Amino acid sequence: EMLRSLVGSEMCIETGIKALNEYIADKKDDLASFDNESVTIANKTKAQYEAELANAQEALKGYQAAFDALNKAKDELIAAITK
Repeated sequence: EMLRSLVGSEMCIETGIKALNEYIADKKDDLASFDNESVTIANKTKAQYEAELANAQEALKGYQAAFDALNKAKDELIAAITK
């Protein structure tokens, strides 16, 4: 039961990581479209896009840390069960 819960959580976090990676890739593409600081895309400046990208990258670190912790807990649980 506990292992299934960990696996379910792991899958949710993997989905979040994938979505954040896609979002970050899109933001990087948008940033590549700026040719100077005064241009706006979708009413956002380059600085706003850079801030959004930085926030997404920080969120990704949090997701990755949670994913790593879940994997560790899952591995420890499997080791305890198979002893």
